[in-house]
Amino acid sequence: MASLYEELEKSGYDEHQSSIFLVRTLFALFADDSGLWERDLFLEYLETRTSPDGSDLGAALAVLYQALNKPTEKRLSKADEMIQRFPYVNGSVFGETIEIPYFDKTMRDKLIAACFFNWGEISPAIFGSLFQAVKSRDARRALGEHYTTETNILKVIEPLFLDELRQRFIDNQHNVRGLRKLQQDMGQLRFLDPACGCGNFLIVAYREMRNLELKILKRLQELDPSSAQMVLDASQLLQVRMTSFYGIELEEWPATIAQTAMFLVDHQANQDMALTLGLAPDMLPLVDSSHILVGNALQTDWSQLLPASENVCVFGNPPFLGHATRNEEQAAELRQIWARDDIGRLDYVTGWYKKAIDYFGDISGRWAFVSTNSIVQGEPVPALFGPMFSAGWCIRFAHRTFAWTSEAPGAAAVHCAVIGFDRTTKSAARLFSYSDLRGAPTEEPAKAINGYLADAPNVLVDQRRTPLSPDLPRWSLATCLEMAGICLSPPRIIPRSWPTPMRRSTYVASSEPRS
Repeated sequence: MASLYEELEKSGYDEHQSSIFLVRTLFALFADDSGLWERDLFLEYLETRTSPDGSDLGAALAVLYQALNKPTEKRLSKADEMIQRFPYVNGSVFGETIEIPYFDKTMRDKLIAACFFNWGEISPAIFGSLFQAVKSRDARRALGEHYTTETNILKVIEPLFLDELRQRFIDNQHNVRGLRKLQQDMGQLRFLDPACGCGNFLIVAYREMRNLELKILKRLQELDPSSAQMVLDASQLLQVRMTSFYGIELEEWPATIAQTAMFLVDHQANQDMALTLGLAPDMLPLVDSSHILVGNALQTDWSQLLPASENVCVFGNPPFLGHATRNEEQAAELRQIWARDDIGRLDYVTGWYKKAIDYFGDISGRWAFVSTNSIVQGEPVPALFGPMFSAGWCIRFAHRTFAWTSEAPGAAAVHCAVIGFDRTTKSAARLFSYSDLRGAPTEEPAKAINGYLADAPNVLVDQRRTPLSPDLPRWSLATCLEMAGICLSPPRIIPRSWPTPMRRSTYVASSEPRS
């Protein structure tokens, strides 16, 4: 798929149209293996309706994708009988009109080869690695983009909200009213990833929420067998929906992948529901959709996409850009967001922290980000955490430094931390530490986690340029040298004819002990 994307761009197909076309193809490959239509119907169409040299492949796919946007009864009566075998999908994926791309034999062979991969049980990891394989290492580095594995995603979303919901399920597994209240509360939650990339955080969060809801529905069926018998529409049983998931992404290609990936994971969840309960919503035609906004998250008003509330969970993996690698435009964004001219050593990710506290304002919510671990070391700590603690936010969980891992090509070689905040949780804070930076963490309860990710009083160490005691004099360079026993000789005039390196100072230090 990544190779096809590159070939399309080489042929002159622009990035927007390449993104739309390839994501439609991704949907068709998934549908071929997941029961959305006859198995291998797309493969059969490619093999029997296109020539081996690939010259007519672009046109054939354009005709097919146009048909998938029309109900079967509204399609032309003389259309290819194979086209008629494809079901109606709708415009969420196939609505926009784009130019017909040019294909050749090599590209056709690559597409047919992709059909032989089993896309039916696709992992969210595929989407992140697809995006990462398309973009060059330098291009990703410039934007700080790095794909997040499921393991690292769970480090964020489990302590942020999943562990609490799972514990409520355990506590109420014999209580019908308690289970119904839990499911209702899950339906009230909203999720925002303001740096969503290909949507891996949203995909995994949605999948885990649907898995938990399925356990609730199964248990309710066991406790009250008649509860599901009166339901005519299986979608009425569900409270967790794609419409509760929101994302902001800078670039269109990963945003388009994220939108489509949510459809695919939704179908997988419905398949699990059918196997477990014997009924599930029909996926086609596509109706519900997640909300993915293409834009700069640091220049976007998040509340325009999703109004803040106590039911909102914000999470994600903002760009990995340290103070030394951010460009001038990114530095200017930080100055604007933090409303200060001197941003010191604040990493680019801290812009998302400030946006989060501004987004919630006085509202109690919860949020967590994967971040470069430099934000909890040295100079940036008081500049970052001072405003958050002053606004009433507490660190409720944290993963101390661990090594970034990824199955995708060109993975980042960085050390990270995960930090989660809220205002209302009464339970003890949770602190995760790593004896092996690439291994599994050990958890320990904490009374309070400070800005250095230590179970210790919340003390922030600022820089000082004056002595702590007013009785001590200010120290100059001359004072320091004098205390070290180095004597400064009187000024010497350095002739202009001497080499420039010799004229760096008019003072020459003597190494002789002071008498």
